Amino acid sequence: MPAVYEKCVNTKGSKKFTKKLSGGKYVHGCRLPGSEKATWGEVHQGKKKKAGYKRKVDSKMRSFGEIDFEKKSIRINPKKGEVLNTIVHEEVHRRYPDKSERWVKKRATKEEKSLTLGDAMKLMKKYQRRQNG
Repeated sequence: MPAVYEKCVNTKGSKKFTKKLSGGKYVHGCRLPGSEKATWGEVHQGKKKKAGYKRKVDSKMRSFGEIDFEKKSIRINPKKGEVLNTIVHEEVHRRYPDKSERWVKKRATKEEKSLTLGDAMKLMKKYQRRQNG
């Protein structure tokens, strides 16, 4: 990583961005606060890796839901309890991994009550079973 780019990335208030290049390549850029000039990192080949979690429906699991932080996966059992509540609960665990179970339960209940119908549908769609073919 070029030293100027590394300094920019580590500077508070700097703006970071990614630029797509031809041939499936991309490069990360950075701009210091108050500067018009961007500094560039190394050029990378291929698509950026998504840091997101895999979400799965598993009717055979014993619990309502579970999150595996190492594998970055969340599983829910639609045959147990309220599905939306379980999804919101596991998503709260994902966003706040260091919080206690008691705190997560309270936060999930509060978030579920404030969801709009559209937000609830978007959230549940992430867990929709994928049809093959």
